[in-house]
Amino acid sequence: MVVELVEVDADGQELFGFPVELVQAGNRRFKVVPIWTDAEDSWLTAKQAAAYLKMMGVEMDFKGVYRLADEGLIEGRYLQPHTRRFGLSSLKAHASGVLTDPEYWDRRRTR
Repeated sequence: MVVELVEVDADGQELFGFPVELVQAGNRRFKVVPIWTDAEDSWLTAKQAAAYLKMMGVEMDFKGVYRLADEGLIEGRYLQPHTRRFGLSSLKAHASGVLTDPEYWDRRRTR
């Protein structure tokens, strides 16, 4: 069964919504599985994203990945209210920008 999961704040304002599939996981229990329409991009956990950046030559711990997403340098999505994933294509773009452009951080600071 496919439904839309919507998170609202205390005032009833919609924060975000996305389609999920409810998969039966036992007696009267269901597992919520997010459905993303843009299948061309892979989504990684913070630790996987940090490992990918390290593999590309950018030293970063998993807390730094959250900071990059909060600053808008990489794309991050909430799959569930406390589960965040990071887009592989935005990680690739960030790593290539950092490694190939010597003025990357200077331009980021002036924005």
